[in-house]
This record gives sequence, C-alpha cells and structure tokens, in this order.
Amino acid sequence: MGVGLWAAVDAQRRVHLLIQVPPGSEAPPQTTHGLSMTVTVNRIPERVDASYLDLTCLSEAGVSTFAAVAAELCSTLGPISPPARLDAVADALVRWRWFWGMDSSALSPEDAVGLFGELWFLLRWIDVNAETVAGWTGADPSTHDFQWPAYSVEVKASAVGSVGNVSHTINGLLQLDEPSVGTLYLFSLHLQRDDLAANTLPVLVDRIRALLRLDPATLHVFLSAIADRGYSPAHAHHHERRYRVLAEELYRVDGDFPRLTASSFPDGLPAGVSNIRYSLAMSACSYWLTATRPEDASWRGHVQGS
Repeated sequence: MGVGLWAAVDAQRRVHLLIQVPPGSEAPPQTTHGLSMTVTVNRIPERVDASYLDLTCLSEAGVSTFAAVAAELCSTLGPISPPARLDAVADALVRWRWFWGMDSSALSPEDAVGLFGELWFLLRWIDVNAETVAGWTGADPSTHDFQWPAYSVEVKASAVGSVGNVSHTINGLLQLDEPSVGTLYLFSLHLQRDDLAANTLPVLVDRIRALLRLDPATLHVFLSAIADRGYSPAHAHHHERRYRVLAEELYRVDGDFPRLTASSFPDGLPAGVSNIRYSLAMSACSYWLTATRPEDASWRGHVQGS
C-alpha cells in the first residue's frame, strides 16, 4: 500500500488503516462520528516496532466511505515523509467529513440528473469561484437554484424526450416566481444517455473540486452543498451514467412567460388543492430564449451583480 501504510481487520471485524508516524506523535483532533484515531505502537510481522496513526472505522454504515478515504490517503501519503503525514490526514478528514456514513441511495437517479444540470451550469455558464458557489442554493427547495443580487437562475435538466421536444417538471408556485430583486432566468439542459460520451456527474464534481483546490473555504462550501443533495464521492460509481448534451438554453422569465405562480391564483388555491406540479413544454418558450451558448449570456464575467 506504500511505505509505512497498512490495512488491517481486528477480531471485531473492524477495518483499520495504519499510517506510520514519528514516535511521540499525537492524533489530530477530529469529530467524525463512526471513526476513531489514535497513535499506538504496533508490531508488523518482520518489521521493527513503530508508531502508527490508527484510523478505525467503528460502524458498518461507514465502511464504504472509510474505504474511499483510505484509498485517497494511500495514493497521497506514499511520497510524504512521516512527519508531514498527520497534517495530510487531518486535511483529508476535513474534506470528507460531509460524507461520512451517507446512504448510497440518498441521491436518486432523477435527482442525480438535476444535480448534473446545476453543476453543468456552474462549470459552463458562470465562473467557479467563491461568489458563484455561495450563490448556489440548490439544496434549499424554497429558493431558485442560483441567486445573486442582479440575477436568479432556476436550472432544469432532462434526460428523456426527443430532440426539440423537451419538457420540465416545475415543482410548486415558487420555482418560476419573480425574485425579490433582479431578473429570473430558466436554464434548460437536454441530455441523452450515451455510453460513448464523457460527461458524468462524478466528472463534473471532480472538475469543480480541482478548480477550488487553492480555495479551501469555498471548496468546503461546495462539498457541503453536494452532500446536502445526497452525493458522496464514496458512492460515485453509482452515478457513472454518461450523457451527451443535446441542447443548453437560457430563457428570461418575465411578462407572459408560461408559468404558474401565486399570482395565478389571486383568491388562493381551490379548497383541497396542494402540492402543485406541472409540466412546462420548452417549445412554448422560444420567444423568451436569450442564449444557447455561455458566451452569449448577458452576465458573462459579472454574474454576481457586483
């Protein structure tokens, strides 16, 4: 596994990762539920006794995440000298704390398509930085997916239907309602399953993580957001569906744009009616189409409205 790195299973069938560290080292502080870290002296067969940071998975529910963390540590710690390993482990656990013990079924295939659409928009249509990531509110169903002082954007992605025949499900009366300030846009992404395509949800996540690697604070905001949506890198293999992008379109939502909002029912909803969902055919929205390429969007370079 690398110099001074060992995997083990104890008598209680708990899994361990042993990382050799200098004598007298102290385990970094951590509050991850289901994980313990101690520094102990261990005897590895045919090896001299040495001090090891012992990472132990305490719960069966966390085994898949523990395995992913262990794999990452083994790939990064090998060339790192033992004195520097404690800091590297602490940094890795901070990055992974959002995902510990997550259920692999937390993100449904339908929700994964929705998350794909939002990350595609973040990557392709706006710059990935602290302001744009802070404006991503997709985990809050009561707001639009992206919100900045001058612009709000609701993102819809569909992986069904034929070319030119796209419809999106609008959930409730708030999704296309006017924002309190600024202009509302609807971003429509039309996808098609294609085993030869390169676009997957894990690929998008990894690209954004790479862009934010020099901004730990914003990276943590991003990781927390995808965890709130049910995505975990430990379960990335569940979301390897490949998509070809057929169309990406940006619509300005104003005036007579076809939609239902609270103002559509000035006297309130009829008695007994709740949880309104409706299908919006994008073929009926061509009048409000403003861009089909990121470079044609009016906000390019100043989306946050500053």
